[in-house]
Amino acid sequence: MVLGLAFSAKGSKIFGWELDKCQRDYSMPTIPTHSGMKVMGIDVGNPIYYVVRERVTENGVQSLRMVGGGTAMDFDVLAKKIRDWSPRLVVIDAD
Repeated sequence: MVLGLAFSAKGSKIFGWELDKCQRDYSMPTIPTHSGMKVMGIDVGNPIYYVVRERVTENGVQSLRMVGGGTAMDFDVLAKKIRDWSPRLVVIDAD
């Protein structure tokens, strides 16, 4: 799954090959979970990209673990994803 293309500005300290090394098949739930508070981030474009993160606490440290993501071809499909995942907060990056 590709959620976007990496961008390296001139003089940046992170190189494309370093980001490429992070790519692998990460396991994520195939169906929405309902165990913790979720947030969703949406990048409007063609297609519409979205990610879902869930608040988790491990060893007393809270973080947002990625539990889902993908693409939607239109806003009707995106609306269904929002209903399925039931996020508490949605952030939309509209051009």
